Amino acid sequence: MVNAGEVVPIDGLIHSGIASIDQHILTGELQPIEKKRGDSVFAGTVVLEGKIQIKVEKTGKETVAAQIGNILDKTADFKTSMQSYGERIIDKGATPTLAVSAIALSVLGAKSGLAILGACFGYQMRITAPLSMLNFLTLTF
Repeated sequence: MVNAGEVVPIDGLIHSGIASIDQHILTGELQPIEKKRGDSVFAGTVVLEGKIQIKVEKTGKETVAAQIGNILDKTADFKTSMQSYGERIIDKGATPTLAVSAIALSVLGAKSGLAILGACFGYQMRITAPLSMLNFLTLTF
């Protein structure tokens, strides 16, 4: 039984009762939803009004809320591994870029030397790393 003001602890189907449930944390819906017998409810949502009895379908790590948390944890690990990979590439490319820029500075002048420094792929890596992270999140969800 879940009463008004309580958080739904499990994923399941409403066995009896009617309730107004705020599930914006999971679904992003602005308005509470009226749920009745046979409707599904998710762990982590809040019963605003009413009283429902829920038939358990998923608990613990199997709930939708736990799966979303798991995806977010993997995303954080993915982000750090991709950033460290990119930083290693950038570190290896810094010396050759500086050398080529110095040669261009002495042979072609200041504008050419600065153009090579500005075109360094390290800058592009710093920009594309967050963009690739957003792309990963888009594909995941």
